[in-house]
Amino acid sequence: MGLALLACVATGGLAGRSLGDWLVLDSAQDRVNAVATALMERTDEYYEMVVSLLIEANGDRLGPCSDDELFSLRRMAFATPVVADIGRLRGGRMICATSAGRLAEPIDQGEPDFVDGRGVRWFIDTDILLSEEISGPVLELGNISAVVDPRVFTENDSPGIALSLLAIDPFEGTVLRTVDDGFPFDARLLVGENAASDADLGLSDYLTALVCGGETIVCVAAAQTEDDARARGDLLVKAFGGMGGLVGASAFFVGFLLIRHDRSLPSQLRRAIRNDRLHVEYQPQVDFRDWRVVGMEALVRWTDESGVRHRPDHFVAVAEQHGFVSEITALVIRHVVHDTGALLLERPELHVSINFAAADLAGRTQVTLLDQALAAAGVPASQVTLELTERAACNDPQLKATLNAARAAGHQVAIDDFGIGFSNLSHLQCMPVDYLKVDKSFTDTVGTDSPRASIVPQILGMASALDLGVVVEGVETEQQVAYFAERGARIGQGWVFARAMPIDEFCNWLADWDVRHGGREVGT
Repeated sequence: MGLALLACVATGGLAGRSLGDWLVLDSAQDRVNAVATALMERTDEYYEMVVSLLIEANGDRLGPCSDDELFSLRRMAFATPVVADIGRLRGGRMICATSAGRLAEPIDQGEPDFVDGRGVRWFIDTDILLSEEISGPVLELGNISAVVDPRVFTENDSPGIALSLLAIDPFEGTVLRTVDDGFPFDARLLVGENAASDADLGLSDYLTALVCGGETIVCVAAAQTEDDARARGDLLVKAFGGMGGLVGASAFFVGFLLIRHDRSLPSQLRRAIRNDRLHVEYQPQVDFRDWRVVGMEALVRWTDESGVRHRPDHFVAVAEQHGFVSEITALVIRHVVHDTGALLLERPELHVSINFAAADLAGRTQVTLLDQALAAAGVPASQVTLELTERAACNDPQLKATLNAARAAGHQVAIDDFGIGFSNLSHLQCMPVDYLKVDKSFTDTVGTDSPRASIVPQILGMASALDLGVVVEGVETEQQVAYFAERGARIGQGWVFARAMPIDEFCNWLADWDVRHGGREVGT
C-alpha cells in the first residue's frame, strides 16, 4: 500500500513537473507570438504615419526647397519620430532635404526595390545624409521622400525575446533586408522556402514567431530560447511538480484548464468589456464639395492585458464567434452617447455612425438601448447612423424588421465595407439602407492600373441607380477626393482629412479644421 501510494505521489509529481514545463513553454510561445504581433501592429502604425506625412508634404504649396518649405518639412519630421529625414524630389532626384538643406548636386534615387498597392515606392537600404553609421528604408510618394530611422523598430522591452524586422519581396518571397539588434540566428531561416521544421533548421531549442503586415512588405521575427523561458517560469514548474500524487494530478489538470481559459483571448476580451477597458475613437467624415465636416465614425479600440493592441476586425470577429459581440456594441453605444452627446446637440448638422453586427440586429434590444440612451441625452435619432456589414443576411426577416423600425425612428442605415463580400444589386434592393460605404481597397485603386479600378464606377453607378448615398473610406489623397467628387460621391473619410482620435482630440481638431477649411472648394 505504502509503495503504491509512493508510486502515485512520485508519478503525480513527475507528471506535474512535466505538465508545468509544457505550460511554461506554451505560455512563453503565446508571449513570443504576442510580442511579434504587437511590433508588427506598431510597424503598420508607423507606416500610416509616414504615408500621412508624405501626403501632407506633397500638398504643400510653399515653393520647392524654399526656406518656408524646408522649415515646414523640418517641423513635420520633428513631429514624426519615426522619420529621420525628408527630401524634395524633382524628376526622381533629390534636390533638398531637411538634414542638408538645398543640395549643390541633386542625388539620383534610382529604381525602387518595391512599389506597394498605395503607390508608395520603397528603397530598402539608404544612407542617411548626415550619418555614416545609420541607414534605413526610404519611402517615396509623389515628389517627397522620407527616410525611416530603423532604430525605432528595434526598441524592445520584452525580456528574453529577441526581435528582427525583415523586408520581404512579396512576389519572389526573398528577404531584401533584415534589421535587428542581436537576433540569435539568421531570421531569414523562418521565411519562405527556408521555413522548414524547427528541427531541420537547428532551431528546436527556440520558440519562434513570424508575423507579416497587411499594408507593408515588412515582417517581424521573434525568438526566445526554451531555456530562458524555463528559467523565467521556474517557480511555476516547481509548483506543479510539488502538487504530486493523485490529488496533485487532479489539481494541476484543473489549474491548467483554468489558467488556459483565463488567459485566452475571448476571456481577456470579456474581462475588458466587463471592466470598461475598451475605448472609442472618432474619424471625421468630410463633404468633398466644400470640405465641411458632416459626421464621424465611432471605432472601437482594445489593448489587452499584455499590452498588445488588437485590430478591431480581429477581436470583433472573436466576439462574434463566441456569441458576445452585442456586449461590445452596448459598450460602444454607452461611450458614443457620453462622448458625443454635447457635440451633437451643439452641432445638429453632425452625425455619428456606429457599427452593428448582424447578431445585434437579430432583435431590437441593441437599437432600443441606443434610442433610450439618445432620448436621455436629448439627441435626435437622425444624428446617429447604423452601419452593418454587407455579410448581413439579405433574407433575414427579423434583421429587416429591426432596420425598418430603426429608420422609422429617424436613424439612417449604411452598408459598411461595400464591395468586398456579398454585395450585388439584388442584395441592395432587398436591404432597407440609405447609403453604402466604398471599401478602402477600392479607393486605393484610383489612379492605378489595378483591375479593381474598373469596379469603382460600377459601384457608384449602382448607388446612383438605387438613389443611395455614398461614403468613401480610406481617402488619402486629394486626387482621390477629386475623382469621387467628379463622379457624384459627396462624403469621405481617411487620412487626407484625419485619422481616428479620442473625442477630446477630435473636438480640438474640428475647431481647427473649421478655421482652416471653412468654405473651401474641391481642388483649392
